[in-house]
Amino acid sequence: MAKIQHNKSNYWLNTKPLASVISQNPLIDSYGILIREDQLIEIDYKVITSPILYYENTGEFIETLPVQPQKFINNGITLRFNRVHLNDSPNFKGGYFIKLVITSKMLEYHYFNGLNISNIEQITNYINSSDIIKLTSSTLLNSVVNDIDICRNYYSSANTYRDNLDSLYKSVIDSKKNFVSKFTPKRTDTEIEYQNIGLIFGENRVQGNYKNPFIKFYNKIGELKTKSSEFYNYYLLPQVENNKLELTNLRRVEITIKNSAHKVSLVKANIIPKNGLRSLNDLYMLSNDQMNTLFDAHLYKYFDRSIRLKKDSSLNPMDSMIAYFIKLNIKNGVSYEELENVKSLGLTKQQRYDYSKRFKHIYKTITSTNYIIEICDKNREFHSFIDWLHLSEIMGVKILPEK
Repeated sequence: MAKIQHNKSNYWLNTKPLASVISQNPLIDSYGILIREDQLIEIDYKVITSPILYYENTGEFIETLPVQPQKFINNGITLRFNRVHLNDSPNFKGGYFIKLVITSKMLEYHYFNGLNISNIEQITNYINSSDIIKLTSSTLLNSVVNDIDICRNYYSSANTYRDNLDSLYKSVIDSKKNFVSKFTPKRTDTEIEYQNIGLIFGENRVQGNYKNPFIKFYNKIGELKTKSSEFYNYYLLPQVENNKLELTNLRRVEITIKNSAHKVSLVKANIIPKNGLRSLNDLYMLSNDQMNTLFDAHLYKYFDRSIRLKKDSSLNPMDSMIAYFIKLNIKNGVSYEELENVKSLGLTKQQRYDYSKRFKHIYKTITSTNYIIEICDKNREFHSFIDWLHLSEIMGVKILPEK
């Protein structure tokens, strides 16, 4: 793996003071882009690997070919290149493209600003410094974008962080529990501040989609000091030591918009504009409110109902049997409205009324909507946490005044 050469400097000392406390608004952390070869100023074909095939309709690559991206690493920042070929389609002209993975680490000292239109020149210059390809910022903005990671940073003490994630895990709706898992620290992580504790939503990052999106809660300061130690020591530690950056207790939640099919689902759900965030410029034009809506829409997939099944009930044998099948349907993600369609089985208006009344009685007997409220009443820290995640409204929780 080659290295991009940069002159080491105290650049961060010569800039305006950076914000000590990191923004908690949604930020773009990384994305993959596709650039047509004929739109590049220069390209070094001796370095770029053989082309791999690519599915335009999904944005996914064919993984059967043993072709790995070319990596260039400098001070813990990795720049990945692939040469890919896309076939023609009715609304798309195929050809050869260069695929790049852009990360906020390429912002170097301004890593926590996130990727946005204001630092497009810095990203362009970083890519050009590889001497593998040369391009303009305009070309970069008009490139096809996929595999987008959007994050939100927040601060939380180690114990509160652990307890909040435990409560959040318990709050996931039953039909999605199989898609959520905890990860715990390795035995070598002795300092609680840096322990890698977190939650993963979705089967895995590669298979994430809008129905079961990939979401990750993790210890950001722990990740920086372990997996990204070279980058941390070179760019961030000097700022921390000079009180320009506060990273103690820093945590992060991150969502992934994986591919074109994922974006099509978001368009159909009126979550993103009809342009489908096809180009990088489309992505950068999202307002802060739109970014929050996009973030929330993915998180809501796991918390769209606060229903929990009661263990005991006092129903007659027939209604207990009906209750059993209602429980199975709830666990499989069937909504209350769909279940209530039982009333349509009635042949007369009176029968429909009787069926609906009976269903509501059974449903109320076997479910409870107070689960999340009870947690919040006992734990104000968790109450504030779900409010920050914009989950309070859909969970029916109201912020209470301080006692």
